[in-house]
Amino acid sequence: MKGMHTIHITSRRVAYTLELSRKVSVIKGNSGTGKSSMIRLISDYLELGKDSGIKIAVSSSAELMVLSNTSDWQNILSAVKNTILFIDEDVRYIYTKAFQQELWKADCYTVIRERSGGLNGNAFDIGEV
Repeated sequence: MKGMHTIHITSRRVAYTLELSRKVSVIKGNSGTGKSSMIRLISDYLELGKDSGIKIAVSSSAELMVLSNTSDWQNILSAVKNTILFIDEDVRYIYTKAFQQELWKADCYTVIRERSGGLNGNAFDIGEV
């Protein structure tokens, strides 16, 4: 996956716009700024579609996916194509060397919500909310 991908996420209360141009983007910020809420909105939209009351527009043909602690990340990363993955910092396996190595091989972009600093030292695009 290459190029710029713009994602617009809108609910009745908030609107987010993300412009992704790197393989891995990390969203950081203070508590209460909406990082986890954004991932919940995406998850709700993927589960309920238009019934969720959420609108999502992606500027490319990329699919969206939210990974959780129960996700079988090994199989997902080997199978994804043209996908943008969203991961919350509470997902424990993102800090493992095995996950990070496989992530760089996968055909996807990834957005990680992270506050702890556990991903520092890697070549990530880090933005503040």
